[in-house]
Amino acid sequence: MKTYMIVTNDAYEMPVMQNLKGAAQVSDYLGLSVNRIRKNLCTGVWNHNQKYKAVVDNSCTVDALERRREYNLRYSMTHDRTEYYRQYYLRKNKKENAHE
Repeated sequence: MKTYMIVTNDAYEMPVMQNLKGAAQVSDYLGLSVNRIRKNLCTGVWNHNQKYKAVVDNSCTVDALERRREYNLRYSMTHDRTEYYRQYYLRKNKKENAHE
């Protein structure tokens, strides 16, 4: 998920608000619809009458692929798959022997 920063809509672009996660939080802050925020971010064109605009804050953005790798590493360290499959096949064999 991207992190956004609200800045002034002039040549200086002074930061007003930081660490807004997702277009929904930006739209709540600016009072615009989510689709309008996404369109403005995509095209880079903001209404000159607006006081503020949103920009992507690359310093806080977390790579989703890196988070997934970290999660998979922690999951594999805490979950023993061999024990799961051992129990599964024991239950399966018990059911098959019960039907015979």
